[in-house]
Amino acid sequence: MRAFTILKNLLPFFPLSSAQFLRPRVLTRDSSSSESDFDWSSITPSSNIEWVKCYQDFTCARLEVPLDYGDHSKGKTAVAFIKFAAKNATSNTKNLLVNPGGPGESGIDLALGAGSMIQEIFGDNYNIVGFDPRGVSRSGPVIDCWPNHPERRGKFETFFYPEVANASTTALRGVDGNASFISTPAVAQDMLTYAKTEQIAAGKSSNDAKVAYYGLSYGTVLGATFASMFPDNVERMVLDGVFALSDYYDGAWKTSVYDTDKALASFSRYCYQGGKENCSFWGPSVSNITTRLNNIFADLKYNPIPIPSTERCSVPTMATYSELKQMALEIMYSPSEFPTLADAFSDLERRNTSGYLTVMDIASGPVNPCSNGTDGSSGDPLILIKCVDAWDGLKFDDIEQYRQYVNDLEDKSPFFGEVWPQTAATVLCRSLDAIPPKSARVTGSMMETRNTSFPILFITSEIDPVTPRRE
Repeated sequence: MRAFTILKNLLPFFPLSSAQFLRPRVLTRDSSSSESDFDWSSITPSSNIEWVKCYQDFTCARLEVPLDYGDHSKGKTAVAFIKFAAKNATSNTKNLLVNPGGPGESGIDLALGAGSMIQEIFGDNYNIVGFDPRGVSRSGPVIDCWPNHPERRGKFETFFYPEVANASTTALRGVDGNASFISTPAVAQDMLTYAKTEQIAAGKSSNDAKVAYYGLSYGTVLGATFASMFPDNVERMVLDGVFALSDYYDGAWKTSVYDTDKALASFSRYCYQGGKENCSFWGPSVSNITTRLNNIFADLKYNPIPIPSTERCSVPTMATYSELKQMALEIMYSPSEFPTLADAFSDLERRNTSGYLTVMDIASGPVNPCSNGTDGSSGDPLILIKCVDAWDGLKFDDIEQYRQYVNDLEDKSPFFGEVWPQTAATVLCRSLDAIPPKSARVTGSMMETRNTSFPILFITSEIDPVTPRRE
């Protein structure tokens, strides 16, 4: 998911005054996190973390870390951190690291957009510290199939959408390509390095360093990986929306879709409850809304709608069954975007694609067919992190194995199962040869019992489209 600033996810289709708050999930970029607001290159990376004022109410730093913790001769890179200071700081104030998920999402954008809200939840005696994991946004190493050529990326996304070969350059491959150094275990080691550096800066022993942490969705994988690798360095840790650890590292992601269809059913229910004044796709009953929704998909399956080039999209494209399903799946992460999806359905019911293009802007996955490349952003880490983590995971030898995999997913999620492979690592990573160094791999079983120095709190919602609660 490309998701960046949480403010709050409000109950969909209801006015603000009557809204209930849901756990944040997929985020939307906030203008306060614009790169133009602060020049990160002005900070010299240092192994002794040095904070400088940034973004008005924050301080920023770039921590120098080895590319390979097992072989420092491989070189160094810099990990970007941002801190929202505690309002009630004491000698015992702790740093709470936060990660919004992904993999590949920005913890810095999370802190910029929701640092004060997170501080309200956990207490004003915490510093809220966001960081961009390796290869993500402001942190090295650079993971970009088109480095310094955003216009080439724009052409690829326009003419070869979706991501048919979005991970195939030799600069990313093998045991020494940049992508091999961005695994989740490597990021866990960066977290410990950060905690030790802060201990030293406070005049304390680095041996006593502990990590306090709040992670959502994929962030629970990062937190659990840290706890597995460094159980004696765990402080208070909250893992919110728990991803099945072994399933993630295997690359199959089969356990993620148990509740995905339930999330879609909640769309119809909330639309009906919100009323026609709040939901443009409203109908006289939940079943009416669901039936009309299914009819739209059935029609698009055999009758896609051509979309001519416009100011919004410089090349012709099409509204298709599979793309609408994929975008609807992404919207399931964020109930606050349900009204946008309702507008798209309402338009498509009349064979109008205006709402479809709006949804494409916010939920088009790692690449956008309407991209012109002018933003210079790279969606490669979104795919490559999961690929590198699953380097030794599930592989298909033939089409029949893949067909059985999809059948298994459809048994769990009849509606979304067929498009879920676009999100999981199995097919996307099939031809990628990026192998993490031994120091950055999972060793042994992540499911073995670990006695952490502090208990971990696991929480989840009643219905979660990707990290379902299982009894």
